[in-house]
Amino acid sequence: MKLEKSLLLILVSCFCLQTGILGEENRVPSLILVALPRNGEVSYYAKEEPLAPLRINSSSSHAFVKLTKVGSRIPVLTMFVRAGQSAETDAPLGTYEVKYATGQTWYGEEELFGPETDFNQAKTILQLD
Repeated sequence: MKLEKSLLLILVSCFCLQTGILGEENRVPSLILVALPRNGEVSYYAKEEPLAPLRINSSSSHAFVKLTKVGSRIPVLTMFVRAGQSAETDAPLGTYEVKYATGQTWYGEEELFGPETDFNQAKTILQLD
């Protein structure tokens, strides 16, 4: 019985903290606005030489694009493309998944476009040879 009361007290306390009843607001880390990277800014992570031309077009949102080897989460390269623009680079030869995040307000590579980030993945595999 004593254990049940203790568990009930813990559950009520957790509920109160989450809902703000005890005066505590849900604390979400504040995001820090970061200046947009230049259009076409690329970071390479692969050791292979970039030989294949790659062009990325962005729509009305900014895009942070990541190429990963099929079945891997490790990036081969990342590229930032500003809204309404396109960018070109060279990528290593290989077979890739194209993953991209889009949005309007940039908070850096860790937070991307904050809570408004739209995550996507191309439906087709990209073969560069």
